[in-house]
Amino acid sequence: MIVLISAILIIHLIFLFNLIGKKDDSSSPDQWPKISIWVAARNEETQIQNCLASLAQLDYPADKIQILVGDDQSEDRTAEVIKSFITDKPQFHYVWIDGTLGKAKKKANVLAHLAHQSNGDYFLFCDADIQVHPQWAKSLVRSFKKNIGVVSATTGISGNNWFSRMQNLDWLYFMGLIKSASNVKIPCTAVGNNMAVSREAYFKTGGYENIPFSITEDYMLFKQILIRGYDWKHLLTPTTTSASAASPDFRTLMLQRKRWLTGGRDLPFYWKMLLALFGLFDPLILVCFFILPYWALMLFCLHFVIQSSILILTMKGAGKHFPFLDILSYSFYSSGVTAATALFFPFSSGREWKGRKY
Repeated sequence: MIVLISAILIIHLIFLFNLIGKKDDSSSPDQWPKISIWVAARNEETQIQNCLASLAQLDYPADKIQILVGDDQSEDRTAEVIKSFITDKPQFHYVWIDGTLGKAKKKANVLAHLAHQSNGDYFLFCDADIQVHPQWAKSLVRSFKKNIGVVSATTGISGNNWFSRMQNLDWLYFMGLIKSASNVKIPCTAVGNNMAVSREAYFKTGGYENIPFSITEDYMLFKQILIRGYDWKHLLTPTTTSASAASPDFRTLMLQRKRWLTGGRDLPFYWKMLLALFGLFDPLILVCFFILPYWALMLFCLHFVIQSSILILTMKGAGKHFPFLDILSYSFYSSGVTAATALFFPFSSGREWKGRKY
């Protein structure tokens, strides 16, 4: 048991070392290419305006930017809010999604439609509850060098209450692990609320209408692009870090995690084993407390130090401050949410997103 716990800690240490001293530094092109930004929206009346307002503030040549907002048959005031906001903004285009393209479903179907209306050399993805930095588009685009087909970036969670802050740390910890894997060129995943792909790479896959459907459509596109020989880069900088709305309640958070875990079935075997090992840490430590309490306490404290160090490095890279009390409480939050997810996954009914079941 001690050997297995120690192995898990060593793996965490490797992730930590891969983060240390790594910086993103890419030069700007002589001429900025055309870009198309995709926003998939369904029942987003309370969030979409903040997203659009942040996109309207992007520092990018006006004649080189196209922002497509795909409305997936919203049943609330989403269409009204979008149309009102973009009235005097020619770079924005409202697209009502009607019909299905090939294998694409739900959000993937929205993106499949938007692809065929895009004139950009690069496609940038942004969820309807995301707010971006004014330099976001330029920072993503300048990272496309050589054979890179996918550039992903870091996402945090907005909100000031404790639940929102814990979700923010959870996201940033996950993003730190992704950045660490990217630094040593180990394929991992890209999160579709903050990523970009080249036009060439996207259409080499045949587009979402020809990609096997997955409820984690971002990972599936990422996987298909890398299969075709393209490289990937993940960014951790203040200008590329976006803010997503927090899950409003615990059930919504659990449904989100269930979608991720379901989509994670497509991950390579070594990532599944790694995630399984990470999930075993808390149960093993708990058992160890009853058998070898001093060893358990020492190993738990070591895990806290490593986990906190990964968080602090990630937050520093994203330009965020790191309150110690939040980082301290995150260790217990993470353990609780991991245990709840393990219970929720097999017994919850259905897989739901924006009022639709998969």
